[in-house]
Amino acid sequence: MRRLRVGLAISGALALCLAAGPTWAEDGSSAADYERLQRWRYDTRPIPVPAGGLRFSKDVASWELETGSFRLAEPTSGGVVTGLLFEGKGRYRMEVPDPIELAQLRRLTGAPELERVDEPFTRMVLRFSDPALVGPFAVVGSRGNNTYRPHRLARQRHEHWLGLRQHDADSRIVAARSITGAEYLRADVKTTNGWLTFEFDSERHEEIHLDRYHSSHSFLESWLSLDRAEHRTAGGRPRVYLGSPVDTEHLDVVARLVKTGKDPGPSESARATLLGELSTTLTLRARRPGLRALQLYLHPMARVDRVTSGGRELAFLRDHIGGRSLSRDNRMYDFSLLVLFDRPLAVGERRRITFDYELEITNYLPGRFWYPTLESGFVAPSDLYTASLEVTTREDYEIRAMGRRVSEVVEGGRRTARWEVERPAKMISLSVSRKSREWSGGAEGAPEVVVFSPPPGHDPDSRMSRMGEEIVASLAYFQQLFEQPLPAERIYATVIQATHGQAFDGLLHLGEFSAFRERSGPIEVFLAHEVAHQWWGHLIGWSSYRDQWLSEGLAQYSALMYLESEVDGGERLFREAVTAHRNDLIGSIKTTMSPFSRGLALDSARALDRIGPISHGFRAAVRESPRGYFAQSYLKGALVMHMLRARLGDEVFVDVLRTFAARYRGGHPTTEDFAAVVAERAGGDWDWFFDQWVRHAAIPTYRWATRMIDASPDHGPRVEIEVARGDVGDDFRVDLPVRVDFADGTEESYLVTVSGNEETVRLDLPRPSRRVVVDPDRVVLARTKGRFLRSTAPPQ
Repeated sequence: MRRLRVGLAISGALALCLAAGPTWAEDGSSAADYERLQRWRYDTRPIPVPAGGLRFSKDVASWELETGSFRLAEPTSGGVVTGLLFEGKGRYRMEVPDPIELAQLRRLTGAPELERVDEPFTRMVLRFSDPALVGPFAVVGSRGNNTYRPHRLARQRHEHWLGLRQHDADSRIVAARSITGAEYLRADVKTTNGWLTFEFDSERHEEIHLDRYHSSHSFLESWLSLDRAEHRTAGGRPRVYLGSPVDTEHLDVVARLVKTGKDPGPSESARATLLGELSTTLTLRARRPGLRALQLYLHPMARVDRVTSGGRELAFLRDHIGGRSLSRDNRMYDFSLLVLFDRPLAVGERRRITFDYELEITNYLPGRFWYPTLESGFVAPSDLYTASLEVTTREDYEIRAMGRRVSEVVEGGRRTARWEVERPAKMISLSVSRKSREWSGGAEGAPEVVVFSPPPGHDPDSRMSRMGEEIVASLAYFQQLFEQPLPAERIYATVIQATHGQAFDGLLHLGEFSAFRERSGPIEVFLAHEVAHQWWGHLIGWSSYRDQWLSEGLAQYSALMYLESEVDGGERLFREAVTAHRNDLIGSIKTTMSPFSRGLALDSARALDRIGPISHGFRAAVRESPRGYFAQSYLKGALVMHMLRARLGDEVFVDVLRTFAARYRGGHPTTEDFAAVVAERAGGDWDWFFDQWVRHAAIPTYRWATRMIDASPDHGPRVEIEVARGDVGDDFRVDLPVRVDFADGTEESYLVTVSGNEETVRLDLPRPSRRVVVDPDRVVLARTKGRFLRSTAPPQ
């Protein structure tokens, strides 16, 4: 049976009156109304669509009900209607004012001439927070003695939203009705190509979304994301992140990691998980007047027992997803956690809210979301806060965290440590380890490195020292490369029971299955990537999910530069890594067996025509390539830096990195900020470069033939390069490197600009040549094929 996690307010009242029309609950019964909404009850008698149809619109979207019938949802206790079901013949239209979003929509739909969304539909499930929206329907639907029952279509769509998308529309409606000026609308329409979902949420950074769920792949594609009309630029693009309704100032955590969890451990170093009993207090400051509700996010496996403020319980809304789908763990909850305040907050008012909950963990608290956070993970991490951590474990466990350890006591078989994070950070984390080992070391001018790990298999001391020395070396290299010293005096590198890595300010989580690999090359890149995040991600942040690639792409390419410069055989390994990244992105299986390959080649081959651009962040993923965000932000982001470096030269490229790091230290730059630094330090117009490689997703195909022509009475030795280009638009431009090997054993490099679909480029040479190689180092991200033609005389 479905269960709701609803905390009941025990004092105060939620005054949720609207200026006109039916009202929301005024008697503190928002939690009860939430339960009523989740029955998904609709009028038992369908209402015919009148002659001439019914129409309504929201910003760029409009819906027309031509023929058929509709049903209104059961009103709340305050008389608010929040839903409508339609069956019949309708039409959904949506303008796309953002040219970048439109270009990607054409790729997703396979319709290169598409100008707008225009889809007929036969069914619609509509949810909304504003009663005025039902105006056109209420007139023809008005009648007394309505009866309401759960409707099968409504239940199917809501169960789908909850079970497969972890999206609680009912909670969003309560939130919108509880916040002055907030709006929420969600329209699911059944088209010939499946269900399309339009959503307008005024509390989201980019308010307008259009999604399509592919049932055959069980995958949700994000087709469009737009700012509302008053926020987007004149060109239709989204503006910079405007911030959250509250600022988080401080985080207080009391964690008991003593009890054994139910799940088996993921490795031999942990035979079982730990059941974390956590009490987390957020100190918040309101930035918006009249705030009555706050949308937070929490790990879906966390079970919240209560939410309190000032000793009083607060109502909170969180759906229990478990049990809705056989593919879901019965302990799973909705990702969102909506807190209802007992009174509206004033601007500047501080409020401390405490959350008591349980969460099963291995030997670390997993990034964000082990505590309630304001952001869903892909919005700008610009909310910085300090923290206090009090962690109790069994006596044979050790504790390491961010910041400074201020005390540690062992008593009664328990170990309790207190840590203070005094420098504001965007994420807080810690790690515990049983029978741990520790290694420490450092380089002059760089923070001390402390490696903290459970016994890492055979020969643990040498494995830990090798890892520690690699981290120390990469820290020293990056400080010299970027010329930006880190503020941390010490960096803890904790080995976690996982395969991934994650960097925090002064703390590294390093998955044991990755950190202790033996093959030279991948291990150095893995460790250096996480170390580089001390700069790209923490010292220098990013503005929104569209700019997060700056953190991942720069961290990955910085790690490759470290590999090239500081590791034995680094130049060869660097070329192998760049080639593997390139082949992963163009769908070539030539380097599938390389340890640098991320296994994306087959996905990429299927997704080349649909995958989103780098600037779409997590939205780049498509059904053919669920790891699209990783492919674009990490791999293509690194290759964009590689192409930029090849075009600028090492000296100017490093100058760009240093200028960017110095200018935005402590800031949250955009892609446009980085492009401006390139233009400043390198000169010229670089907008075309970032437009085609970052804001758009197409990867070109090049075929060429090279011909060497001997000197004649009319000219000296010459090379002709015939180039044919495909799979990109007419305005796509690439500077192709060309290497000429001369007969006397020397060589020279040239840069050939190709901006047409078919071009013949002629290079006059100073002396006879014996070979011509186009893109010899495979710098350009493209699918390529070339051939060499020998000619001793000019072609006729």
